[in-house]
Amino acid sequence: MPEPRPSDEPPSEWFAPEQPSPQARPRHDVLGVWSLSLAVLAAIMLAVPIIGDALSLPPALAAVIVGFIALRRHETGASPYLVRPLIGTIVGGLAVVVAGMLMVVTALVH
Repeated sequence: MPEPRPSDEPPSEWFAPEQPSPQARPRHDVLGVWSLSLAVLAAIMLAVPIIGDALSLPPALAAVIVGFIALRRHETGASPYLVRPLIGTIVGGLAVVVAGMLMVVTALVH
């Protein structure tokens, strides 16, 4: 059997495992997930009778703040994610408005 010549061998990079570059690693949408989670938590807490409006206000405000930070990171190009922070900001803002309206109505009734 003839001995393979160096030109007959496949290049060594064919067998080397690919190492992902630091820029190719997937980035995680931590702020977007937090914003959306806090907004959902605030929306669920609105259903609690009597004290739900007061309980839902802090997570709703936190959802809006974290959502704005995540949207700002998207604008500057630091994060490619847009949907979760946008939905978290919108739902958190709606929860703030509804909680505020419930607190005003509760104060007027009593």
